[in-house]
Amino acid sequence: MKVLYGQPTENNHFLHDYQRGEPSARQLFHYAGNTQGVQDRLRYLDDRSFERQRLKQLLQNYNDSLQYGGRAVTALEKLENEETVIVVGGQQAGMLTGPSMVISKAVSVIKLAEHEQKRLGRPVLPLFWIAGEDHDWEEVNHVNFPGEGHLSKTRFEGNFLPNVPVSEQPFNPEEAEAFVEEAFSKLRETPLTNELRNEVNVLVHSSASWSQFFAEMMRWLFKDTDLIMMDPQQPKWRELGAPLLKSLLSVPEKIKEAVYQGSAERAAAGYGEVKGINFDSGHLFYHINHVRHLLEYKGGIWRSRRSGETMKTGELLEEAVHAPFRFSTDVVTRPLMQEQMLPVLHFVAGPGELQYWSLLKPLFETMGLRVPIVQKRMEIHYATRQVQQAAEKEHLPFRELLNLPVLEQKLQEVKHAALEVDGKAKAAQVMEKMKEAHAALADEWIRQFPSQESFAEENWRRIEKEVRYLGDRLDAEQERTVQVHLRRLELIIGQLYPRREPAERQVNILFMLNEFGGCLPSQVTAKIEWKSGRQNIILL
Repeated sequence: MKVLYGQPTENNHFLHDYQRGEPSARQLFHYAGNTQGVQDRLRYLDDRSFERQRLKQLLQNYNDSLQYGGRAVTALEKLENEETVIVVGGQQAGMLTGPSMVISKAVSVIKLAEHEQKRLGRPVLPLFWIAGEDHDWEEVNHVNFPGEGHLSKTRFEGNFLPNVPVSEQPFNPEEAEAFVEEAFSKLRETPLTNELRNEVNVLVHSSASWSQFFAEMMRWLFKDTDLIMMDPQQPKWRELGAPLLKSLLSVPEKIKEAVYQGSAERAAAGYGEVKGINFDSGHLFYHINHVRHLLEYKGGIWRSRRSGETMKTGELLEEAVHAPFRFSTDVVTRPLMQEQMLPVLHFVAGPGELQYWSLLKPLFETMGLRVPIVQKRMEIHYATRQVQQAAEKEHLPFRELLNLPVLEQKLQEVKHAALEVDGKAKAAQVMEKMKEAHAALADEWIRQFPSQESFAEENWRRIEKEVRYLGDRLDAEQERTVQVHLRRLELIIGQLYPRREPAERQVNILFMLNEFGGCLPSQVTAKIEWKSGRQNIILL
């Protein structure tokens, strides 16, 4: 295994400026990611107090329930130390861990924590926040693997409840195992397949929910690291978050104003609108019979957007105290919950999350908090030996495998150069030149042997046939050579950029585990070095 590094060319204006440290983008956050920013953030965290003993107990209890949670449990002993800080990243609980960018994010969290612990000389723990409250079932209920020229999707077809958090979806081990079997049927059989399938099925039967199955898979894949799993949808975490829920319910107008202000400040800095933000909502969900209802606030009344049911602030405040598990946050307020609970030094974000976080500075200030240092996750792309060989034969440097526009340009160049010489036209030109000379020769044959005139005619037909055949063969051989080039380039693009999007955003890691073993994520983690936003291509 070899790792090559590159820095992506950011097409998005904001992301480009943020990664370059431009003041216009960095002013939307409290801290830069440089040494001074880290020291300022540490001083802020050192002045705050956290329920460290309770955090340790909750996290240890959860990780101890996982088959491979032992190392995380041991690492959590450091949490009692007042100097211990955390690097956090998170994602929805996707099937079989979801697209492989989830693995990329976990590797980023682990490597950044290791980097900071070594640099700062104080304990830094890596933590993965499972967004188990998310209810977008269609986003997480399937996996994709590369097929012949396309992506092969395997969808979970078992029981599910619409608009219910993933952590609370019905989990039937037999249905889950059937899904696993269907997924494996889309993979080729390798010497590793049976062992891999058996391990995944063991984890299925160790799980009581989809989010726990996700956590089991993640701890198995990163068993050689300190990665800590956290599912804040668990009732005990909701109790810990109750004070923030009360605050959010008490000042809904200020919350809305702060989100509007964040959007206005971003626009004033020269950046476009962030899609997916509902500025009219109360940025909280209320759960009725497990179904999530987005709350809207207007004129002193809270209203469920889904059912139209109305509630008064006093009623909801009472619920927040006695039944905090009936509430959950949205993309705007989830970061506040994280900041209130945990001593977060860095948050590792995907490109979409970074856009959301750029709105949150006024909201954090409204709640008396500060936005942690936000780092862009690393990208990790996997180049199989098949891809490497194709690149070598096409004289493509491996680093150019990270650049889709370069690959597309190469593909177009090959297509445009398909026929360097038009064989059919060339053959027609040759026959036109030969026709007059052959006619003179045929006339001489007929003059001397008039009874054998047909021989001269047949001779011309044979000559014409052979010349046309040569022209056709010239075209065919050129096309065959081009097709070889096209197949190699399509193989490279198909594996690294199916549907012309990076494979890590679409393809499940099981495809690579089936070829290279369950230890692959730990091996990649050991090899990679941390740098914010860096592209990594793993030569397998």
